[in-house]
Amino acid sequence: MLSVPELFRRASIEMRGPVPWSTPIPETASGVYVIGLVDPAASFAENLPEAELSHWNAGQQIIYIGRATKLRRRLSEFYRHVHGRPSPHRGGEAIKLLAASVEVYWGVASDRIKAEHSMIGMFETEVGALPFGNRNRGTKKRSAAI
Repeated sequence: MLSVPELFRRASIEMRGPVPWSTPIPETASGVYVIGLVDPAASFAENLPEAELSHWNAGQQIIYIGRATKLRRRLSEFYRHVHGRPSPHRGGEAIKLLAASVEVYWGVASDRIKAEHSMIGMFETEVGALPFGNRNRGTKKRSAAI
């Protein structure tokens, strides 16, 4: 199992947190964040829809890796997102289906895109799959609003 502290250590990013899910963080800078299970040994997959079961990584603490221009704002969007809606935070929404206690960790990174891509790559190399809530490697650039 790749732990959250080990992932941040390998990425050379100072880890901050954790805070319980839904707790605002004090950080407004750019960076990366990781959502982790409080108890990775427990099973949470039995109540997942069939479409989500293939993404489940049993025994893994890390369930989502994301990036943000403003960490506090982005996490606030994630907290209030409703599964199945297109906004405000569609990425990683599958974790909202879990009946589990989760924590949020974060770190400041001037190149958040590179940091996220690197952390997802480390997880994939170690585990052989993407984190449960991630559906791509974090290389997609968001298009500007028209």
